[in-house]
Order: sequence, then C-alpha cells, then structure tokens
Amino acid sequence: MKKSLLALAAMGAFVGTAHAQSSVTVYGVLDQSIGMFNNGSASSASNEPNITANSANLIATQRLGFRGTEDLGGGDRANFVIEGAFTTGAGINFQRAAYVEYAGKAWGSLSLGFRDLGTTNIDDLVSQAGNLGAMMTQADGANITNTTGNGDGLGNDNANAIVYTTPTIAGFSAEIGYKAPHTLAAATAGSTAATGTASRAKDATTEAQLGVRIDYTWKTLKVAIGQTRGDTTATSTATDRKLTAMGASYDFGVASVGYSRVIADASSTAKHTYNLFSAKVPVTKTLAIHGVYQTAKANTALEEAAGFTFAVSQTLSKRSTIYAQYSAMDNKGANAGYSMRGTGSATATGDTIDPKAFAVGFVHTF
Repeated sequence: MKKSLLALAAMGAFVGTAHAQSSVTVYGVLDQSIGMFNNGSASSASNEPNITANSANLIATQRLGFRGTEDLGGGDRANFVIEGAFTTGAGINFQRAAYVEYAGKAWGSLSLGFRDLGTTNIDDLVSQAGNLGAMMTQADGANITNTTGNGDGLGNDNANAIVYTTPTIAGFSAEIGYKAPHTLAAATAGSTAATGTASRAKDATTEAQLGVRIDYTWKTLKVAIGQTRGDTTATSTATDRKLTAMGASYDFGVASVGYSRVIADASSTAKHTYNLFSAKVPVTKTLAIHGVYQTAKANTALEEAAGFTFAVSQTLSKRSTIYAQYSAMDNKGANAGYSMRGTGSATATGDTIDPKAFAVGFVHTF
C-alpha cells in the first residue's frame, strides 16, 4: 500500500511539473515565390540558363518552431526552443535549434543544446530587406557566396553548444558560446554498439568552436560585433577557421539603413571579405521600397563580385506581405563564381557568369 501511495505521489509530482509550464508558443514562417532565374552560365545539355521556377526563403526563412517558458519565481525562468527548417513538399528538418535555457533577470541566461554561436545572424540583425540583405553561406542556403565555399557557416546551427548571455546593461549585452568537438552518436538500429562509439575514433579530425559577441542598442540604433573560431584536432592548423562579423543599422524615420561586413578565414590560406549595404524607404504605412548592394572579394587572384537587389513589399496585414524583387550579379575574374539569395546559385566560374532573377512572392507568419 505504501509503495502504491509513493508511486502515486511521484506520478503527481511529474504531472504537476508538466502543468507548471507557463506558456508554449507555436510559431512559423512560410515564404513562397515564383520567378524567372538565370544562372549566368552558357546553355548546354546539362544546363538551361533561363528557367521559370518556384522558390522559397527569398525574404524570410521558412520555419516551424515551438517556444516555451516556465516561471521559476524570483525573476528566473526555464525556457526551451525547438525549431525546424520547413521545405515545401519535403517536410520539416528540426535542425535549426533545439535547446533548453535557464534565465535570470539579474544574471543573464545559460543555454545547452543545438543552436547558433557568436557571429551568426549579425547580417540579419541589421538587414533592411530580410534575407535579400543577408550574407549567408552556400551551406546555409546561399546569398552572396562562392562555389568553392568560404567557411561563413562557422557558428551556425551547432550541436553540443553551451551559450551564456549577459543581461542588458545601459544598452550593452554580450554572449560567449562554446561547441564541443565530439558528439555522442546513437547506435544504429540492430547494432550492439554502445551509444557514442561512432564519435570516439582515435586520431579523427574534429572541430571545437568558440564564439564571442557584443551587441549595443540605443533608440533605433543597433550595433553588433562578433567572432567565431573553429579549431580542429588535426596536427596542422592549416584547416582552422575564423569568422569575424560586424554590423550596424539606424532608422531615420524617412528611411532606415544597415551595413554589415563579414571576414571569413576558411583556412590559413583562403580568405573572403563581404560588404553589404541595405536600405528601406517607407512610401506609405504598408508599402516600402528596399535596396541592397553587396560586394565580395577573395584573397586569391581574379575572384571578386558585386551585386544589387531592388525590391518592393506591400503589407496586407500584421502577418501577411507580398513582394517583388529583381537581383543581378556581376562576377569579376576567371575564378569568380558568386551568387546572391535572389539569383540562385551560379553553376560555374568566370567573368561572364552573371546570375540575375525576377520573382514575386508571398510571406505569411504565424
């Protein structure tokens, strides 16, 4: 009888904990468009340079997420975020974020799990044109990037991350995050191997990451600077990576402007530098014009580019927006193969590889 009562009491404790959840929010974004895309390459049996196609994520990244918070008393909270990338027709991949967090009003927050580090999304923070003004890497879905890769994905969507964020004091806040080099891998179906064996191979090359970031906000001014370093366990340091990002934006009322700069050291010999200027001009309360100008340059010869985007957005409601955009890229040099979010990916390199595109789309958030 006592065991039964103890079991019921224990069960009640778990049930009580579950019901103590203060709030859980389901949120998401859908961004669908159709347009004409030219990848700038010559026509061939394997390449049709001009296509009309459906696209996604031009203005906003499609996602589905769950966010929860529990009041622990004394200003402390327990939070969680689970977020997945939504691909039309292919389902959801929950690899954008999955972490738990302990937050205190006086001391900041500490999170553990799958999330971004340091420099990630500084360009998004200051962009005045959504994704059209974001310098993402080829691995992230591409914006202004190079077909050979440039290391800009450093710090993005990391498993094994631990991140501490300070409280905001006089407009300043800071963040420091670390990504452990190993992951315990679950045993495959039917295997007798112990959990974690797959990541314990001796002398395997793995990478630890450390990210630091400082943000400042004053009225409509936003400033951020950060750096993420990736250090491998390889004997040689030639493959160590480093990403430095900085950005600022300001709303003047009649127009808002943003600038971001990214310096990506993909290895000890490969370096890419990006600059991005964006602006938004409200025409009416619901109609706005957006402009983006981007440059990219590698430390190797004959590898640079410039591109621009012009877009118009019309807000239909608090959650729905339609838009139209035109993007064009000018690659300079035999080794240049850059492309922008609005144009799609270049399939070759060369001075004449100049992608361009026109698209119209619809964004809905919930």
